[in-house]
Amino acid sequence: MALVKSGQKGIMKQLFISTFAAAVICCSALGQELKPGDVIWEFETGDMVQSSPAIGSDATIYVGSYDNKLYAINPDGSKKWAFETGSYVLSSPAIGSDGTIYVGSEDNNLYAINPDGSKKWAFETGDEVHSSPAIGSDGTIYVGSEDNNLYAINPDGTKKWAFDTGDDVNSSPAIGRDGTIYFGSLDGNLYAIKSSSIGPADSPWPMFGQNAQRTGRAPSPVPDKIQINAFSKSASPFSLTFETKSDSTYKIEASHDLKKWGEIGEVQGTGSSVEFTDWREALFQKQYYRVKMVE
Repeated sequence: MALVKSGQKGIMKQLFISTFAAAVICCSALGQELKPGDVIWEFETGDMVQSSPAIGSDATIYVGSYDNKLYAINPDGSKKWAFETGSYVLSSPAIGSDGTIYVGSEDNNLYAINPDGSKKWAFETGDEVHSSPAIGSDGTIYVGSEDNNLYAINPDGTKKWAFDTGDDVNSSPAIGRDGTIYFGSLDGNLYAIKSSSIGPADSPWPMFGQNAQRTGRAPSPVPDKIQINAFSKSASPFSLTFETKSDSTYKIEASHDLKKWGEIGEVQGTGSSVEFTDWREALFQKQYYRVKMVE
């Protein structure tokens, strides 16, 4: 799936390729393409940000702040929601296969947060949680605490087991392909612990850094990329050109808030690039477009 954002009267346009990490193209009000290193947007929290962001399958960005909150931020930089904990959020979030977001807080809790920003559950440890959680293939969540323990927590928020080290566990666990949990402790040791999981969860962001290699590779919502070759600088009419497969059908959808989408056209693949034009009058300050391949 590819996502395009068009600004009314040439205000702004953004293009997000299906892998999200692959390319982001922005145009200014003058229609000039931004250069690498130019700021696309900034989102201000209420305090310092030490947490590292995680990216969901819908491109939502999740990050914690010293203002005690975990933020969900839309791809355009606007706030989706904020979840308040009882203290600083230095922990970096992880995302489960069902979209649940897991993050620790200095209020001693690991939180499970629903995709709509509501609390699912909180698991209380004996001290601050700076560690970033990791999710196993069986849904078990692993996280360290300054109470010297690495915890294994069931998907319903109950304790599975705890492993006691000799000092604080601020390290963020990594899960090997065989399910081995690796993490460090301030006691000077790196630990390898056997678990019931067989590798990390099949989810958008199962652990700190997205995967065991910590590549931070953003998830792709579909297995095949849709390559956008060009899009117009005007908002009305708005046109885009993209590559197609000869045996596939493509649906073009539009939205003004990234929540409600409506189909505005359909294109049959030709095996080469095709152009689609939206001739409707622009009714909103911002308009988003996405292209979906239908098997």
